[in-house]
Amino acid sequence: MSISRTFMQRATSRAWQALAFVTLMAAFSSASADSEGGGKNGGSSISTVTRVGTQYDPYDQGFPLADKVVVRKADRKLELMKDGEAFRTFDIALGVAPYGHKEEEGDNRTPEGTYWLDMRNPNSDYFLSIRISYPDESDRRLARQKGVNPGGQIMIHGQPNKPTYSAAYYRQSDWTNGCIAVSNSDMIDIWLMTPDRVPIEILP
Repeated sequence: MSISRTFMQRATSRAWQALAFVTLMAAFSSASADSEGGGKNGGSSISTVTRVGTQYDPYDQGFPLADKVVVRKADRKLELMKDGEAFRTFDIALGVAPYGHKEEEGDNRTPEGTYWLDMRNPNSDYFLSIRISYPDESDRRLARQKGVNPGGQIMIHGQPNKPTYSAAYYRQSDWTNGCIAVSNSDMIDIWLMTPDRVPIEILP
């Protein structure tokens, strides 16, 4: 799909605006957590998570908004969809055990199925994170039958704020514990172009 020069200029400008906005949110959240005796807790710090329904993005001035997110695990791609067509596609990394559906905590798999993007965290240990609503009731039922914990806190997120490997490793490997990782610049776009409670379909 071709994108006009005007749109690209707007997107570039708004990406920087978004980055400034997210940075301010993170600083505010961190200060609030410190004042309450709290702190960061990976991608799941409740004190710094913006719940669905909270107004998090004041820059609704022209970005297309996805009505669905599709992840194609085999292709290592994430697509933002609108009216059945992909208007943006991003490269992704998966869990270190990338094949098969996540069934239990610690299996390092990325879930498969249809979920929702239900929470946002501007102050995680990664550059922005949006939570996927795994586990659903079906996942919990399967875990109960197996006698295991289904796990949770599966996110779409950017790169680690404190990397322990080279940039090339994060670009070329499946390295997460089951989350879906993208570059930081791509994470800004995904953050801006996904509304609250958008469905996400994760395909094998």
